Amino acid sequence: MNSSTTGDGANGNPEHTLESTPEKDRKDEKDEKDTGRTFNPSQLPAEAFEYLPDTLHNITECLGAGHERDTFLTGVLPVCAGAMPNVRLRYGGQWLSLNHYTAVIAPAGAGKGKFRIAKQCGKKLDKRIYDNSRRQIELWEQRQESKEEEAGSRPQEKTLFLPGDTSASEMKHMLQANPHSVMFETEFKTVGTALSQDWGQFRDVMLKAFHNESVTVARRKDDILRIGHPAMSAALSGTPSTFHEVIEDVEDGLFSRFCFYTFDAETEWVPQFSDDTDWELEEATDEAANRLDNINETLTQRDEPLYVTFPDSVQKKHTEACRTVLEALKAQDVPQCLHPNVKRAGLNALRFGSIFALMRLDERGTDLSGPKSVAISEADLRGGLYLAFSYLSHALQVAEEMEATDGEKGLHEGHKDYLEALPEGAFDTADADRIAEELGIDDRKARRWRKKFAQKGLLVDEGYGSWRRPSSESVPGVLSVHSVLSVLFDRNGGLDRKPSVEDEGAPF
Repeated sequence: MNSSTTGDGANGNPEHTLESTPEKDRKDEKDEKDTGRTFNPSQLPAEAFEYLPDTLHNITECLGAGHERDTFLTGVLPVCAGAMPNVRLRYGGQWLSLNHYTAVIAPAGAGKGKFRIAKQCGKKLDKRIYDNSRRQIELWEQRQESKEEEAGSRPQEKTLFLPGDTSASEMKHMLQANPHSVMFETEFKTVGTALSQDWGQFRDVMLKAFHNESVTVARRKDDILRIGHPAMSAALSGTPSTFHEVIEDVEDGLFSRFCFYTFDAETEWVPQFSDDTDWELEEATDEAANRLDNINETLTQRDEPLYVTFPDSVQKKHTEACRTVLEALKAQDVPQCLHPNVKRAGLNALRFGSIFALMRLDERGTDLSGPKSVAISEADLRGGLYLAFSYLSHALQVAEEMEATDGEKGLHEGHKDYLEALPEGAFDTADADRIAEELGIDDRKARRWRKKFAQKGLLVDEGYGSWRRPSSESVPGVLSVHSVLSVLFDRNGGLDRKPSVEDEGAPF
């Protein structure tokens, strides 16, 4: 195996570093809505689609601009991650896989049906994984019947797709069989019902799997079950009311782990008869299914993981972008309970960019079984950041709609009385202490409560004994979609440049 390979490295030596670059020739005729900057708060920005590898871009072109292509892309990203095992990136001092969680939230009949198409992109792979496992089981049964050789342990049945209607025990066994399984469900209700049962408490597994933390289960009558590197992905969709059955509030650890896409659209009648576009869509989907199957087969056969690396320029852009967005949230008083969403958006950006890089390399005919490492380009990073920050903005919108960002959930009457007695706008610690004394609250308790209010976004600690209570006319601390994207598209941040000829083979 080569230590590494490249398209065009800094020294032109094809033995050094392998890098992906986006195709530059897109269709000239684009939907009118698909041109220029898009700040529609209910849609993904058009720029995000310019950085997609052709395999995914071709499908989104068949769907056109709007919620249909957005819901498809949101659903297909976890499927792509599930098809790319044996890949590692170094982030936060850990070796991580490309897995992630996404969710589409919209009212019934709003137009999220194209989410289902995403699953079709993994059907061929799902069938191959299942058929191979069944063959292994049949061979084991034959050995057991012949008794000429030891049959060993019964092989596990494997699939790509993990059902949401499952017990915690069964989920762990399925993840042990295929750590890169994908939970793909078009109804939150399916997952919510399982989670509400004593036998379906697999929330902890999802929390750990996002960061690939090992899972160990020991029962007195059973063998110890170990999953050394669980890397499950999830793609879920459903209505706002059923979403609450999966994630109750923003302080649930799953909230910051999910990439959300939410919208509300008027119900319109759409012709249900096939046309040429349907055939083009089916052809593009089949092409994607074949590519993901081929990529998976190649990566699975590797003796060692394929490592994704980030050149200095990519690391710098990523750090600048994430730091800028986090500071923008702090400046707009976004509660601390939502800050983890920013940190995990940074990880998701790199996971998305890595998926784009690997898929683009396969499109170019690069054999992914050979190189030791792959370096993603700045274009891959930009595509990942556009999506990750857009999903972040939707997460803040979901938080607002959940009415959890106001922080009053979990406050008792004493808390609320003190909070309501504090003046709106600016005040100092002396004012706060005087009000606390009038309410019979001792100084130590008042200080502790003010700190709690600040953590929930109900108060802002301006420093030097100054405080501010946000106006009750709006939910405090929720950054608008427009504001997040404004930070992302800031020319000073260097994230606004479109793919150009210079990206082709650039030595990052």
